[in-house]
Amino acid sequence: MKIGPALNLVSEVPASQSPADIAATRRLDGMENRLFLDPLLRAEYPKDVIEYYQSITDFAFIKDEDLKAISEKIDFLGVNYYEQHVTRAIAGDNRRDAAFTYPGDALQPAWGSTHTALRQIRIRKRHF
Repeated sequence: MKIGPALNLVSEVPASQSPADIAATRRLDGMENRLFLDPLLRAEYPKDVIEYYQSITDFAFIKDEDLKAISEKIDFLGVNYYEQHVTRAIAGDNRRDAAFTYPGDALQPAWGSTHTALRQIRIRKRHF
């Protein structure tokens, strides 16, 4: 029998090349992808995500033995892939300083589950 988790990974893309949009994209990627991938495949939590959320949690619920169990060798990693996010920064919003939209327009939005975005997730998995 082979054992492995299935994660709902999202392709995060900045709305522009502005430093604010790039930083917002990294934050959302941390929350939606790296917070799950890093413990599983690197045996650590992403430091930037932990630092960012320290204002609302001290992460005391994370125990050393949890990380040891989470990072045990797996046989495969399943990916549930549904969407790509186009991320932009929200100026002056301290609680929620990033937002995402789906590719498409207001009358006919698309979830953004493109072949290119799925390829980016597949390539990313190889880096772990």
